[in-house]
Parts: sequence; structure tokens; C-alpha cells
Amino acid sequence: MDIAKFAMLNRLRTKSEARNARVEPAFRLASRPVISGCESASADGTTRVCGLFPLKLSAAVLVGMLLANGVVTAQDLPTKDELAAIEQARLTNQASLSRYTWLETQFISLHGEAIDYRLYSVSLGANGQYQRNLVTEHNGHEAAFEPAITEQLSPYGSYAKQLCELANQYTTLDSNRLTRANGRGEIVLRREDDSIRLAIKNYSKPGDSVSMTINQRTHRLLRVEVKSYLTGPQDAVTIQAEFAELPDGTNHVATAEIDNVNRHLTVKLTNWSYQ
Repeated sequence: MDIAKFAMLNRLRTKSEARNARVEPAFRLASRPVISGCESASADGTTRVCGLFPLKLSAAVLVGMLLANGVVTAQDLPTKDELAAIEQARLTNQASLSRYTWLETQFISLHGEAIDYRLYSVSLGANGQYQRNLVTEHNGHEAAFEPAITEQLSPYGSYAKQLCELANQYTTLDSNRLTRANGRGEIVLRREDDSIRLAIKNYSKPGDSVSMTINQRTHRLLRVEVKSYLTGPQDAVTIQAEFAELPDGTNHVATAEIDNVNRHLTVKLTNWSYQ
């Protein structure tokens, strides 16, 4: 190869390497702040990439990288106005629901087989907690509405009661818990058509997770999905609840399914006959 061709090839290779040197470190810095290659650090903490631009390696830059990668964005967090509207809707609905008394049926099954049936009369107390009074209870597959005062309650009755009380913690909005979770940055908000979906961590118990779907116009619950536990994570419980409205607009739990994962025990609730 003559000297002229060698010089031309050498110039082309030098230009190619220069182009790569300008692009490759910039891409590398976008994914992780590493000082190498044609990157150089100055005395003031500024990183220069081939003399093209300075980049300050600081907490602000790292946060910016997290935001750019979709870890968390300001749009994902509920605003104070939204939380206030949700709380106001809860208070208004609680006052309306407290005027009602209704019936709740509970079917308890073990490994998919019905083992207990219960009928309760339910009302909402002054403290916002449900008050259940047993009307009838039948063991096995039979379900009847006649009082069964002389019958002994099944051994699963007390455990089913604990599951229902746990479900109450998640099917009733708690503004204090929402505010604390929001302050910790543990609420992610998604707007979907005319609804708002809140994904919440550590809502009622450490390590739990909750998905709440809320009507964006009325700020009332539509659906709740929960992963929680009773005494510990080894006693895992999942909850799915659907909400409905009465003719006057009062919101209530229409149906709920509470599953104890390890015991294979399920409680299915239906609320009806609101008066």
C-alpha cells in the first residue's frame, strides 16, 4: 500500500474513532455515571465528555436519571386536592350509609367445598365500623333463613370473623393512611378513562399492597384488590371487593371474596336488602 492511501485510511479511521468517542460516553453516562475513556473530572466535580459539555454528578442528576427511567414522576402522585376530595366523599357516604340496615350472607368454603353458611344483620356504627349480628348459621351445604339459635357455630366461624374484620380495613377508605402513604411516596396513581387507580404499599400493615379503583367524578370506591395477612406474612390473605350504589347514590360493598392462601379457606360475602 502506498503512502497516500495509507494516510487517507488513517484519517478516515481517526474521524470514525472521534465520532464514536463523542457518542459512546454520552450514552454510558445516561445509564450510569462512570468516569472513563474520554470522560475527565475537573476540580469542581464537573465531568467533561470529550470537551463537549459539562455534567455535574450530584443528587439532582441521579434523581433526574430515575425520573427519566420512569421510576417515579410527579404525575404519578395524587395531589392534595384529590386526597381531600376522596376524604370528603368518604365522610358524605359514611353519613348516608349509617342510616341503613342490611343483610349480609357469608359462604365459607374449605378447599372449594362449602362448609358453613351465615346470615348477618349489619349496620354502620358511629365510629364507622361495621356491626354484625348473627341471624342464622348452618353447617354444611344447607342454607336456610330460619333462626338456628340452638345450633353450635362451626369451628371456622371465629376465623372467618377475623378475615371479615381484616377486609373491613381495606374496603373502608382511611384518609390518615392515604396521607401517610402518600408522604412516604408509596402511592402510585394512574388515570384510566373515568376512573383513578391507586397502587399503595404498606397501607394498613407493613408489606401489604392495595389497588383501589375510584370513580374520578364522585371519588367513591369501585373496586379493591388486596394482598395482606392476619398474624404474619405466613398467614397470607387476598381480598377482592366490588362496590355498587343504592338508588340514592350511597356507595357500599356489594360482594367480596376473602381467601386465606395457606389454609385454602375462602369467605364470600354478599350485601343486600338495604333498608
